[in-house]
Amino acid sequence: MKLRSPLLITLLVIAFVSLVANYILWNRYSSLQTVKRTSNSAISFNSDETIHGDADIEGIPLTARGESQIADARKIAGLIDQNDYAQIALLLNDLALPKEMIQMYIYAQIDHDISVGKINQKGQYWKPIMVDPYQLTNNLIETNSYKRQQLRAIFGDDIETDAKLENLFKPYNNQLDFLSSNQQIALQNLKLERMSNIHAGNISGYNQTSELDSIKNLLGEEDFYEYQLRESATAKYLMQELNYFDYSEQEYRDLFKIRQQTETGGRIRDENALTEDDKVRDYLGEERYEEYQRAKQPAYQKIQTIVKNNNINETVALSAYQTLSESLVNITRLRQNTNLSIDERASQISLLISETTNRIEDQVGKSLADEMVNQVLFSPGITRNALSLHNAP
Repeated sequence: MKLRSPLLITLLVIAFVSLVANYILWNRYSSLQTVKRTSNSAISFNSDETIHGDADIEGIPLTARGESQIADARKIAGLIDQNDYAQIALLLNDLALPKEMIQMYIYAQIDHDISVGKINQKGQYWKPIMVDPYQLTNNLIETNSYKRQQLRAIFGDDIETDAKLENLFKPYNNQLDFLSSNQQIALQNLKLERMSNIHAGNISGYNQTSELDSIKNLLGEEDFYEYQLRESATAKYLMQELNYFDYSEQEYRDLFKIRQQTETGGRIRDENALTEDDKVRDYLGEERYEEYQRAKQPAYQKIQTIVKNNNINETVALSAYQTLSESLVNITRLRQNTNLSIDERASQISLLISETTNRIEDQVGKSLADEMVNQVLFSPGITRNALSLHNAP
């Protein structure tokens, strides 16, 4: 038995009548446009750009028009009860609503009917609800498949390109837009099924190699490599490592290839073979390699954050980094200088920090100079015990 509220049906009819009436009256002088049939659509829809009115609407009394619209609304209410989405779409199309509006209405109605069906599935409230992760996943996959099937049957394959329905037809389009709709859906189902199997205890633990093999079989060699460039652990680590390095797409792809070759080369290697670092140096060249190495330093990353937040010139930022790097080296040397007493070392370190701050202040001002010095020279993540003399020799 379906959940059906007289008030809900009444409100639906009133809202629909108002909608149709407003559109038709607003466009009563618009000219008719020839309806074109798309190659893969089950229904010949009106253009999205034009909302068509009745050619003879001027001669139709308002009362007659209202009665006709009420009759149409009742037809739609009856078709909703039958879950006849194709007929609803046809009727809305005959009423000259734009295709985009019809698509979203049909999708919302399908989604609503599925929700109502779930509500009407009564359980035994006095017994605990047993949740089967595998069954829940299967239900989700089947539900989404049903929605896609209904929408494709009515609107054709072009429905896949509707941005409003991207999550349904292209769930990974943000990162994996090179994959087709069917590939993205299959990939989503594969991941959902795998996770549900793990939660249900059908698979013990997580085997990344097994999952990657399944994805590779699904996508094929070429698309799988593109997938790896975006979603693999190697890609995630490399993107994080390069976060402060100004690199191009081609440089990223080449560095990824170098990293991947190193990771898959095995533990037994030719002693004469180049290390990953050597390969990166050869590829980037000395100047770019220095930038690459600098970008991985925590001190440089902290300065870059301050630079971006305050729109500081890159040349000034590099100069500040070099000044602070020199200070760190000198502070470490002072700390380890056993020819000086602890008090002498502390005094000279304090003087060095003051001089460093003044040098940077001349370039960026006192406030930012203090911030850079505090972030770099006094950061536990960078200096550790560089400034501490408690354990000094």
